[in-house]
Amino acid sequence: MKLSFKFNFGLVIFAMLLVFGALYLWTVSDTSTKGYEIRSLEKQLGQAQEQGKRLELEAASLKSAQNLEQDAKALNLVPSSGVNYVSDEGYALKQ
Repeated sequence: MKLSFKFNFGLVIFAMLLVFGALYLWTVSDTSTKGYEIRSLEKQLGQAQEQGKRLELEAASLKSAQNLEQDAKALNLVPSSGVNYVSDEGYALKQ
């Protein structure tokens, strides 16, 4: 008994076109999704950088001498006067 296969090249080409078309659509969809994610992350990065700059400016203003003086007055601190420092001469710790 002889088996003969008759290939229908039109059907094979159609099936290949379907497979390649599906792969193309999947690739395009995946690429556009990645692009959206990248833009979203870039936006978040920009916002984080702006917030970092604002926080640096706020930290600098909080460390300013004028602000420290106002905080000291608010805490009823007074300037020190007549500070005596201990010299390290004549002690065993000096090397």
